[in-house]
Amino acid sequence: MKPIFKFDIVPNKSKTYMLPLLMKHVDIDFYNHIQNTYLSFEGDDDMFCILYNWSSIESFLTYEGKIMEHPMYVGHVDYGDKVLYKFQLTHEIRKSRKLFIEGNLKGIQQEHKDLIIKHVNDRGFRNADRIRRIVQTDGGLVSGPPDMLSETSQTQINQLIIKPDFE
Repeated sequence: MKPIFKFDIVPNKSKTYMLPLLMKHVDIDFYNHIQNTYLSFEGDDDMFCILYNWSSIESFLTYEGKIMEHPMYVGHVDYGDKVLYKFQLTHEIRKSRKLFIEGNLKGIQQEHKDLIIKHVNDRGFRNADRIRRIVQTDGGLVSGPPDMLSETSQTQINQLIIKPDFE
């Protein structure tokens, strides 16, 4: 019997604030297939994870091969029709990640702020101005730290165990 997985896809902040930083280094494609992103795989690591709806179309398989050859790629986990790709972050991104986890988005380096702002503008986020005001030092808005429970993939993905009742 094939394993069955339950996904608690809880929208989190890493897709807005950390994915653009990874995208500077890794050519992320098939954006519409992304189900979620995570700041951690197990909770005590700094792996950045992207959960995709997997596809067998040739262009996605080619893309998957390209991702797996990237130096920041460290592995993946198959969950049936979904796959989680894990990436090791650069030293600079890890510094921004730490500040992000502390709820200090204004403290991240300007280059990273610019990447976030460009990303939300390019993607047409309705709250792009709000996000800009959250990250900019003179923006006047703040955002609290991310909920690490929803930012850890292993707390959001569970294998269902079905035990037959033969007794």
